Amino acid sequence: MMRFTPVVSIAQLPSTGNWQLTTGNDSIFLDVTGCGRTFGGLPNLLEQVHQALRSMQLHARLAIAPTPGAAYAIAFAGDENGRIIPPAEMRDALTPLPPAALRIPLQTAEALYRLGIQTIGQLMQLPRNDLPARFGHEMLTRLDQAIGHIPEPLTALTYRPPIEARIDFDGVVDSLETIGLTFKDLIGQVIAELSRRGCGARKIELEFDRPDAPILLKSILLSRPSRNAANLFNLIRCATDGMEDNARHQGTIARTGRSHLARLSTNSDSMIPSGFTAIRLTIPLFQPVADEQIHLIEQEVHHSQLELDHLIERLMLRLGDEAIAQARLLESHVPEHAYEAGIRADGSGSSKTQQAIAYPLPLAPYPCARPLLLLNHPTEIRVMVCPSHDCDGRPISFTFDGQTHHVAHAVGPERIAGQWWLGHNRTRDYFAIETETARRWWVFRVRETRKWYLHGEFE
Repeated sequence: MMRFTPVVSIAQLPSTGNWQLTTGNDSIFLDVTGCGRTFGGLPNLLEQVHQALRSMQLHARLAIAPTPGAAYAIAFAGDENGRIIPPAEMRDALTPLPPAALRIPLQTAEALYRLGIQTIGQLMQLPRNDLPARFGHEMLTRLDQAIGHIPEPLTALTYRPPIEARIDFDGVVDSLETIGLTFKDLIGQVIAELSRRGCGARKIELEFDRPDAPILLKSILLSRPSRNAANLFNLIRCATDGMEDNARHQGTIARTGRSHLARLSTNSDSMIPSGFTAIRLTIPLFQPVADEQIHLIEQEVHHSQLELDHLIERLMLRLGDEAIAQARLLESHVPEHAYEAGIRADGSGSSKTQQAIAYPLPLAPYPCARPLLLLNHPTEIRVMVCPSHDCDGRPISFTFDGQTHHVAHAVGPERIAGQWWLGHNRTRDYFAIETETARRWWVFRVRETRKWYLHGEFE
Protein backbone atom coordinates (compact mmCIF):
# COMPACT_ATOMS: atom_id res chain seq x y z
CA MET A 1 0.00 0.00 0.00
CA MET A 2 2.97 2.34 0.34
CA ARG A 3 2.86 2.88 -3.41
CA PHE A 4 -0.33 4.95 -2.90
CA THR A 5 0.62 7.01 0.16
CA PRO A 6 3.61 7.41 2.47
CA VAL A 7 1.37 7.05 5.55
CA VAL A 8 0.22 3.44 5.98
CA SER A 9 -0.85 2.26 9.44
CA ILE A 10 -2.03 -1.00 10.93
CA ALA A 11 -5.38 -0.60 12.71
CA GLN A 12 -5.39 -1.25 16.45
CA LEU A 13 -8.70 -2.99 17.14
CA PRO A 14 -10.04 -4.85 20.17
CA SER A 15 -9.44 -8.59 20.21
CA THR A 16 -12.66 -10.56 19.96
CA GLY A 17 -13.87 -13.87 18.66
CA ASN A 18 -17.27 -12.60 17.45
CA TRP A 19 -16.82 -11.72 13.79
CA GLN A 20 -20.35 -10.31 13.60
CA LEU A 21 -19.34 -7.39 15.82
CA THR A 22 -15.71 -6.70 14.90
CA THR A 23 -13.28 -8.12 12.41
CA GLY A 24 -10.21 -8.17 14.64
CA ASN A 25 -6.79 -6.73 13.74
CA ASP A 26 -7.08 -7.15 9.98
CA SER A 27 -7.47 -3.55 8.84
CA ILE A 28 -5.12 -1.03 7.26
CA PHE A 29 -5.45 2.76 7.30
CA LEU A 30 -4.13 4.81 4.36
CA ASP A 31 -3.88 8.59 4.75
CA VAL A 32 -4.63 9.68 1.18
CA THR A 33 -4.81 13.39 1.95
CA GLY A 34 -3.48 15.16 -1.15
CA CYS A 35 -2.79 11.89 -2.99
CA GLY A 36 -5.86 12.04 -5.21
CA ARG A 37 -4.22 14.36 -7.74
CA THR A 38 -1.44 11.88 -8.40
CA PHE A 39 -3.90 9.16 -9.39
CA GLY A 40 -6.47 11.28 -11.18
CA GLY A 41 -8.93 11.66 -8.32
CA LEU A 42 -10.02 9.64 -5.30
CA PRO A 43 -12.25 7.25 -7.33
CA ASN A 44 -9.27 6.21 -9.47
CA LEU A 45 -7.11 5.85 -6.38
CA LEU A 46 -9.71 3.65 -4.71
CA GLU A 47 -10.00 1.49 -7.83
CA GLN A 48 -6.23 1.01 -8.02
CA VAL A 49 -6.08 -0.02 -4.37
CA HIS A 50 -8.85 -2.51 -5.04
CA GLN A 51 -7.02 -3.92 -8.05
CA ALA A 52 -3.78 -4.23 -6.08
CA LEU A 53 -5.48 -6.24 -3.34
CA ARG A 54 -7.34 -8.40 -5.82
CA SER A 55 -4.11 -9.21 -7.67
CA MET A 56 -2.86 -10.72 -4.39
CA GLN A 57 -6.15 -12.65 -4.04
CA LEU A 58 -7.19 -10.58 -1.02
CA HIS A 59 -10.83 -9.66 -0.55
CA ALA A 60 -11.27 -6.32 1.23
CA ARG A 61 -13.95 -3.74 1.89
CA LEU A 62 -12.82 -0.20 1.11
CA ALA A 63 -14.05 3.26 2.02
CA ILE A 64 -12.73 6.82 2.03
CA ALA A 65 -13.89 9.25 4.71
CA PRO A 66 -12.55 12.39 6.44
CA THR A 67 -11.51 10.46 9.60
CA PRO A 68 -10.00 7.00 10.14
CA GLY A 69 -12.85 6.03 12.45
CA ALA A 70 -15.51 6.97 9.92
CA ALA A 71 -13.67 5.20 7.08
CA TYR A 72 -13.44 2.00 9.13
CA ALA A 73 -17.09 2.14 10.22
CA ILE A 74 -18.36 2.63 6.66
CA ALA A 75 -16.11 -0.08 5.24
CA PHE A 76 -17.02 -2.48 8.04
CA ALA A 77 -20.79 -2.01 8.22
CA GLY A 78 -21.76 0.03 5.17
CA ASP A 79 -24.13 -1.28 2.52
CA GLU A 80 -21.84 -0.39 -0.38
CA ASN A 81 -18.21 -1.36 -0.85
CA GLY A 82 -15.92 1.42 -2.04
CA ARG A 83 -17.90 4.45 -0.85
CA ILE A 84 -16.33 7.91 -0.77
CA ILE A 85 -17.88 10.10 1.93
CA PRO A 86 -17.49 13.91 1.70
CA PRO A 87 -17.10 15.81 5.01
CA ALA A 88 -20.63 17.23 4.77
CA GLU A 89 -22.17 13.75 4.54
CA MET A 90 -20.04 11.99 7.17
CA ARG A 91 -22.49 12.34 10.08
CA ASP A 92 -25.43 11.14 8.02
CA ALA A 93 -23.41 8.17 6.74
CA LEU A 94 -22.52 7.09 10.30
CA THR A 95 -26.04 7.44 11.74
CA PRO A 96 -27.57 4.11 10.51
CA LEU A 97 -24.48 1.99 11.30
CA PRO A 98 -24.28 -0.30 14.38
CA PRO A 99 -22.18 0.85 17.37
CA ALA A 100 -19.81 -2.11 16.85
CA ALA A 101 -18.46 -0.28 13.79
CA LEU A 102 -16.81 2.24 16.15
CA ARG A 103 -14.14 -0.35 17.14
CA ILE A 104 -15.44 -0.63 20.70
CA PRO A 105 -14.91 -3.74 22.87
CA LEU A 106 -17.24 -6.68 22.42
CA GLN A 107 -18.69 -6.37 25.92
CA THR A 108 -19.66 -2.73 25.31
CA ALA A 109 -21.31 -3.55 21.98
CA GLU A 110 -23.33 -6.36 23.59
CA ALA A 111 -24.41 -4.09 26.47
CA LEU A 112 -25.64 -1.43 24.03
CA TYR A 113 -27.56 -4.05 22.05
CA ARG A 114 -29.31 -5.30 25.19
CA LEU A 115 -30.35 -1.72 25.94
CA GLY A 116 -31.88 -1.33 22.49
CA ILE A 117 -29.12 0.95 21.10
CA GLN A 118 -28.74 -0.51 17.61
CA THR A 119 -27.35 2.45 15.63
CA ILE A 120 -24.70 5.13 16.07
CA GLY A 121 -27.45 7.72 15.61
CA GLN A 122 -29.25 6.42 18.71
CA LEU A 123 -25.95 6.42 20.60
CA MET A 124 -25.30 10.07 19.75
CA GLN A 125 -28.72 11.04 21.19
CA LEU A 126 -27.87 9.66 24.66
CA PRO A 127 -26.64 12.06 27.39
CA ARG A 128 -22.86 12.19 27.09
CA ASN A 129 -22.27 12.76 30.80
CA ASP A 130 -23.91 9.46 31.77
CA LEU A 131 -22.13 7.26 29.19
CA PRO A 132 -18.60 7.03 30.73
CA ALA A 133 -19.90 5.81 34.09
CA ARG A 134 -21.66 2.88 32.44
CA PHE A 135 -19.62 2.07 29.32
CA GLY A 136 -16.23 3.63 30.04
CA HIS A 137 -14.36 6.45 28.33
CA GLU A 138 -13.23 4.37 25.33
CA MET A 139 -16.65 4.38 23.71
CA LEU A 140 -16.92 8.18 23.79
CA THR A 141 -13.35 8.48 22.50
CA ARG A 142 -14.10 6.23 19.53
CA LEU A 143 -17.31 8.14 18.80
CA ASP A 144 -15.55 11.52 18.89
CA GLN A 145 -12.72 10.18 16.70
CA ALA A 146 -15.19 8.95 14.09
CA ILE A 147 -17.12 12.24 14.04
CA GLY A 148 -13.90 14.28 14.01
CA HIS A 149 -14.24 16.07 17.36
CA ILE A 150 -10.84 14.77 18.50
CA PRO A 151 -7.94 13.82 16.22
CA GLU A 152 -6.79 10.25 15.70
CA PRO A 153 -3.14 10.32 14.62
CA LEU A 154 -1.92 7.37 12.60
CA THR A 155 1.34 5.62 13.41
CA ALA A 156 2.88 5.22 9.98
CA LEU A 157 4.86 2.10 9.16
CA THR A 158 8.53 2.75 8.50
CA TYR A 159 9.42 2.28 4.87
CA ARG A 160 12.44 0.05 4.47
CA PRO A 161 13.90 0.29 0.97
CA PRO A 162 15.25 -2.93 -0.52
CA ILE A 163 18.86 -3.69 0.32
CA GLU A 164 20.67 -3.64 -2.98
CA ALA A 165 23.68 -2.13 -4.68
CA ARG A 166 24.47 -1.74 -8.36
CA ILE A 167 27.49 -0.64 -10.34
CA ASP A 168 27.24 0.32 -14.03
CA PHE A 169 30.44 0.25 -16.02
CA ASP A 170 31.38 2.81 -18.64
CA GLY A 171 32.05 0.00 -21.07
CA VAL A 172 32.24 -3.77 -21.25
CA VAL A 173 34.30 -5.23 -18.39
CA ASP A 174 35.76 -8.75 -18.43
CA SER A 175 38.77 -8.37 -16.13
CA LEU A 176 38.73 -10.72 -13.17
CA GLU A 177 40.50 -8.17 -10.98
CA THR A 178 37.96 -5.46 -11.80
CA ILE A 179 35.03 -7.78 -11.17
CA GLY A 180 36.53 -8.85 -7.83
CA LEU A 181 36.90 -5.21 -6.75
CA THR A 182 33.31 -4.61 -7.85
CA PHE A 183 32.10 -7.43 -5.65
CA LYS A 184 33.93 -5.97 -2.65
CA ASP A 185 32.43 -2.54 -3.30
CA LEU A 186 28.90 -3.94 -3.61
CA ILE A 187 29.32 -6.04 -0.47
CA GLY A 188 30.51 -2.99 1.45
CA GLN A 189 27.40 -1.05 0.43
CA VAL A 190 24.90 -3.74 1.45
CA ILE A 191 26.74 -4.51 4.69
CA ALA A 192 26.49 -0.85 5.69
CA GLU A 193 22.69 -0.99 5.28
CA LEU A 194 22.48 -4.36 7.04
CA SER A 195 24.43 -2.95 9.98
CA ARG A 196 22.07 0.02 10.27
CA ARG A 197 19.15 -2.40 10.49
CA GLY A 198 20.95 -4.84 12.81
CA CYS A 199 20.39 -7.67 10.33
CA GLY A 200 22.36 -10.25 8.39
CA ALA A 201 21.80 -11.63 4.91
CA ARG A 202 20.06 -14.98 4.48
CA LYS A 203 19.81 -14.83 0.68
CA ILE A 204 21.86 -13.05 -1.97
CA GLU A 205 20.88 -12.50 -5.58
CA LEU A 206 23.38 -11.53 -8.27
CA GLU A 207 22.56 -10.05 -11.68
CA PHE A 208 25.10 -9.68 -14.46
CA ASP A 209 24.02 -7.43 -17.34
CA ARG A 210 25.43 -8.29 -20.78
CA PRO A 211 25.08 -6.09 -23.86
CA ASP A 212 24.17 -8.83 -26.33
CA ALA A 213 22.77 -11.65 -24.18
CA PRO A 214 20.19 -12.26 -21.44
CA ILE A 215 20.95 -11.28 -17.86
CA LEU A 216 22.79 -13.89 -15.81
CA LEU A 217 21.14 -14.61 -12.46
CA LYS A 218 22.49 -16.45 -9.43
CA SER A 219 21.02 -16.97 -5.95
CA ILE A 220 22.99 -17.76 -2.80
CA LEU A 221 21.38 -19.15 0.36
CA LEU A 222 23.04 -18.79 3.76
CA SER A 223 22.65 -21.13 6.73
CA ARG A 224 22.49 -18.27 9.23
CA PRO A 225 22.24 -14.46 9.05
CA SER A 226 25.62 -13.00 8.16
CA ARG A 227 27.13 -9.63 7.34
CA ASN A 228 30.72 -10.79 7.36
CA ALA A 229 32.38 -9.29 4.28
CA ALA A 230 34.94 -12.07 3.85
CA ASN A 231 32.29 -14.79 4.11
CA LEU A 232 29.98 -13.10 1.61
CA PHE A 233 32.83 -12.50 -0.83
CA ASN A 234 33.90 -16.17 -0.68
CA LEU A 235 30.32 -17.31 -1.29
CA ILE A 236 29.95 -15.00 -4.29
CA ARG A 237 33.24 -16.21 -5.71
CA CYS A 238 32.14 -19.81 -5.22
CA ALA A 239 28.78 -19.05 -6.86
CA THR A 240 30.40 -17.55 -9.93
CA ASP A 241 32.60 -20.62 -10.31
CA GLY A 242 29.44 -22.73 -10.43
CA MET A 243 27.97 -20.40 -13.04
CA GLU A 244 30.95 -21.14 -15.25
CA ASP A 245 30.18 -24.85 -15.23
CA ASN A 246 26.50 -24.21 -16.00
CA ALA A 247 27.37 -21.92 -18.86
CA ARG A 248 29.66 -24.51 -20.37
CA HIS A 249 26.94 -27.11 -20.06
CA GLN A 250 24.58 -24.82 -21.97
CA GLY A 251 27.05 -24.45 -24.82
CA THR A 252 29.09 -21.41 -23.84
CA ILE A 253 32.62 -21.74 -25.18
CA ALA A 254 35.46 -20.77 -22.86
CA ARG A 255 38.50 -18.99 -24.23
CA THR A 256 41.94 -19.51 -22.84
CA GLY A 257 43.44 -16.67 -20.82
CA ARG A 258 40.16 -14.97 -19.93
CA SER A 259 38.48 -14.83 -16.56
CA HIS A 260 35.74 -17.34 -15.86
CA LEU A 261 33.14 -14.57 -15.60
CA ALA A 262 34.23 -13.22 -18.96
CA ARG A 263 33.86 -16.67 -20.45
CA LEU A 264 30.30 -16.74 -19.16
CA SER A 265 29.45 -13.72 -21.26
CA THR A 266 30.87 -15.15 -24.50
CA ASN A 267 28.32 -15.56 -27.26
CA SER A 268 28.74 -19.17 -28.39
CA ASP A 269 26.97 -18.53 -31.67
CA SER A 270 28.90 -15.51 -32.90
CA MET A 271 32.06 -16.21 -30.84
CA ILE A 272 32.15 -12.51 -29.87
CA PRO A 273 33.11 -11.93 -26.20
CA SER A 274 30.83 -9.31 -24.67
CA GLY A 275 31.72 -9.09 -20.97
CA PHE A 276 29.51 -7.29 -18.47
CA THR A 277 28.08 -3.80 -18.45
CA ALA A 278 26.61 -3.80 -14.92
CA ILE A 279 26.47 -5.95 -11.78
CA ARG A 280 23.75 -5.76 -9.15
CA LEU A 281 23.72 -7.37 -5.71
CA THR A 282 20.40 -7.69 -3.85
CA ILE A 283 19.56 -8.98 -0.35
CA PRO A 284 15.89 -10.07 -0.65
CA LEU A 285 15.90 -12.03 2.61
CA PHE A 286 17.55 -10.86 5.83
CA GLN A 287 17.08 -11.51 9.54
CA PRO A 288 18.18 -9.82 12.78
CA VAL A 289 21.63 -10.77 14.05
CA ALA A 290 21.77 -11.35 17.78
CA ASP A 291 24.94 -10.46 19.68
CA GLU A 292 26.15 -13.68 21.31
CA GLN A 293 28.30 -13.86 24.43
CA ILE A 294 30.51 -16.88 23.86
CA HIS A 295 31.97 -18.48 26.97
CA LEU A 296 35.61 -19.42 27.03
CA ILE A 297 34.95 -23.16 27.03
CA GLU A 298 32.38 -22.85 24.21
CA GLN A 299 34.58 -21.07 21.68
CA GLU A 300 35.70 -24.27 19.97
CA VAL A 301 32.12 -25.52 19.64
CA HIS A 302 30.99 -22.16 18.26
CA HIS A 303 33.78 -22.03 15.68
CA SER A 304 33.08 -25.61 14.66
CA GLN A 305 29.42 -24.78 14.07
CA LEU A 306 30.40 -21.78 11.96
CA GLU A 307 32.75 -23.92 9.87
CA LEU A 308 29.98 -26.48 9.35
CA ASP A 309 27.56 -23.77 8.22
CA HIS A 310 30.13 -22.36 5.78
CA LEU A 311 30.79 -25.85 4.41
CA ILE A 312 27.08 -26.45 3.83
CA GLU A 313 26.74 -23.11 2.06
CA ARG A 314 29.62 -23.92 -0.29
CA LEU A 315 28.31 -27.41 -0.99
CA MET A 316 24.87 -26.04 -1.85
CA LEU A 317 26.47 -23.63 -4.29
CA ARG A 318 28.54 -26.37 -5.89
CA LEU A 319 25.97 -29.16 -5.94
CA GLY A 320 22.66 -27.29 -6.01
CA ASP A 321 20.15 -26.02 -3.46
CA GLU A 322 18.48 -29.42 -3.07
CA ALA A 323 21.67 -31.47 -2.78
CA ILE A 324 22.13 -31.03 0.98
CA ALA A 325 19.51 -32.52 3.28
CA GLN A 326 19.18 -32.06 7.01
CA ALA A 327 17.77 -34.94 9.05
CA ARG A 328 15.03 -34.31 11.60
CA LEU A 329 14.07 -36.81 14.29
CA LEU A 330 10.60 -38.33 14.27
CA GLU A 331 8.86 -40.36 16.93
CA SER A 332 9.19 -43.92 15.69
CA HIS A 333 11.02 -47.09 16.78
CA VAL A 334 11.37 -48.25 13.16
CA PRO A 335 14.78 -46.91 12.05
CA GLU A 336 13.78 -45.87 8.51
CA HIS A 337 10.78 -43.98 9.91
CA ALA A 338 12.64 -42.26 12.77
CA TYR A 339 13.76 -39.34 10.64
CA GLU A 340 12.93 -37.31 7.60
CA ALA A 341 15.27 -35.46 5.29
CA GLY A 342 14.49 -31.82 4.61
CA ILE A 343 16.16 -29.48 2.16
CA ARG A 344 18.50 -27.25 4.13
CA ALA A 345 17.95 -23.69 2.95
CA ASP A 346 15.92 -21.01 4.76
CA GLY A 347 14.19 -23.47 7.07
CA SER A 348 11.14 -24.07 4.91
CA GLY A 349 12.36 -26.90 2.68
CA SER A 350 10.11 -29.83 1.94
CA SER A 351 11.10 -33.35 2.86
CA LYS A 352 12.87 -35.36 0.21
CA THR A 353 14.30 -38.85 0.17
CA GLN A 354 18.02 -39.12 -0.39
CA GLN A 355 20.03 -42.11 -1.58
CA ALA A 356 22.13 -41.86 1.58
CA ILE A 357 21.89 -39.30 4.37
CA ALA A 358 23.44 -38.78 7.77
CA TYR A 359 21.29 -40.75 10.20
CA PRO A 360 20.92 -38.94 13.55
CA LEU A 361 21.32 -40.83 16.79
CA PRO A 362 18.01 -41.23 18.64
CA LEU A 363 17.31 -39.21 21.75
CA ALA A 364 17.26 -42.29 23.97
CA PRO A 365 20.30 -44.63 24.23
CA TYR A 366 20.12 -47.97 22.43
CA PRO A 367 22.02 -51.14 23.35
CA CYS A 368 23.56 -51.34 19.87
CA ALA A 369 25.29 -48.64 17.86
CA ARG A 370 23.51 -47.33 14.78
CA PRO A 371 25.19 -46.88 11.39
CA LEU A 372 25.49 -43.46 9.81
CA LEU A 373 24.57 -44.86 6.40
CA LEU A 374 21.07 -46.31 5.96
CA LEU A 375 19.47 -47.64 2.82
CA ASN A 376 16.21 -46.03 1.73
CA HIS A 377 14.59 -49.45 1.86
CA PRO A 378 16.02 -52.61 3.49
CA THR A 379 17.34 -55.04 0.86
CA GLU A 380 16.64 -58.73 1.22
CA ILE A 381 19.76 -60.92 1.44
CA ARG A 382 20.54 -64.64 1.79
CA VAL A 383 22.08 -65.49 5.17
CA MET A 384 23.52 -68.64 6.71
CA VAL A 385 23.17 -68.97 10.48
CA CYS A 386 24.70 -71.16 13.13
CA PRO A 387 23.24 -73.47 14.23
CA SER A 388 21.46 -73.80 10.91
CA HIS A 389 18.34 -75.44 12.36
CA ASP A 390 17.86 -72.74 15.02
CA CYS A 391 15.48 -69.91 14.19
CA ASP A 392 17.44 -67.69 16.59
CA GLY A 393 20.85 -68.56 15.17
CA ARG A 394 23.58 -65.99 14.59
CA PRO A 395 24.67 -65.03 11.05
CA ILE A 396 27.96 -66.54 9.83
CA SER A 397 27.81 -65.46 6.14
CA PHE A 398 25.54 -63.59 3.73
CA THR A 399 25.27 -62.90 0.02
CA PHE A 400 24.83 -59.37 -1.29
CA ASP A 401 25.17 -58.15 -4.90
CA GLY A 402 26.33 -61.58 -5.95
CA GLN A 403 29.22 -61.66 -3.46
CA THR A 404 29.48 -63.85 -0.41
CA HIS A 405 30.71 -62.19 2.78
CA HIS A 406 31.93 -64.25 5.72
CA VAL A 407 31.10 -62.89 9.16
CA ALA A 408 33.97 -62.61 11.63
CA HIS A 409 32.03 -61.00 14.49
CA ALA A 410 28.33 -60.44 15.19
CA VAL A 411 26.81 -58.34 17.99
CA GLY A 412 23.15 -58.75 18.78
CA PRO A 413 20.34 -59.35 18.53
CA GLU A 414 18.57 -56.07 19.25
CA ARG A 415 14.86 -56.64 18.94
CA ILE A 416 12.65 -53.86 17.58
CA ALA A 417 8.91 -54.46 17.57
CA GLY A 418 7.02 -53.14 14.57
CA GLN A 419 3.91 -51.01 14.38
CA TRP A 420 1.05 -53.44 14.97
CA TRP A 421 -1.50 -51.20 13.27
CA LEU A 422 0.37 -51.69 9.99
CA GLY A 423 0.01 -55.46 10.08
CA HIS A 424 1.90 -58.47 11.36
CA ASN A 425 5.37 -59.76 10.44
CA ARG A 426 7.01 -56.62 11.80
CA THR A 427 9.33 -57.80 14.60
CA ARG A 428 13.01 -57.39 13.73
CA ASP A 429 16.19 -58.80 15.29
CA TYR A 430 19.12 -56.54 14.37
CA PHE A 431 22.79 -57.62 14.26
CA ALA A 432 25.88 -55.45 13.87
CA ILE A 433 28.28 -57.71 11.96
CA GLU A 434 31.88 -57.40 10.79
CA THR A 435 33.13 -59.38 7.83
CA GLU A 436 36.59 -60.87 7.32
CA THR A 437 37.44 -57.87 5.12
CA ALA A 438 36.78 -55.50 8.07
CA ARG A 439 33.54 -54.10 6.63
CA ARG A 440 30.75 -53.58 9.15
CA TRP A 441 27.09 -54.01 8.24
CA TRP A 442 23.73 -53.70 9.95
CA VAL A 443 21.34 -56.55 9.15
CA PHE A 444 18.12 -57.79 10.65
CA ARG A 445 15.89 -60.83 10.58
CA VAL A 446 12.10 -60.63 10.49
CA ARG A 447 11.11 -62.99 13.24
CA GLU A 448 7.79 -64.07 11.72
CA THR A 449 9.03 -64.76 8.17
CA ARG A 450 12.70 -65.67 8.97
CA LYS A 451 13.82 -63.46 6.08
CA TRP A 452 17.02 -61.43 6.35
CA TYR A 453 17.55 -57.85 5.19
CA LEU A 454 20.51 -55.50 4.87
CA HIS A 455 19.67 -52.08 6.32
CA GLY A 456 22.90 -50.11 6.67
CA GLU A 457 26.66 -49.97 6.75
CA PHE A 458 29.00 -48.59 9.41
CA GLU A 459 31.62 -46.13 8.23
